[in-house]
Amino acid sequence: MAVCFNPKPTTYMPDRPP
Repeated sequence: MAVCFNPKPTTYMPDRPP
């Protein structure tokens, strides 16, 4: 899972705003 461009940022990657 690419946490760089998450469609919906969860608690593990709250660094990328939607």
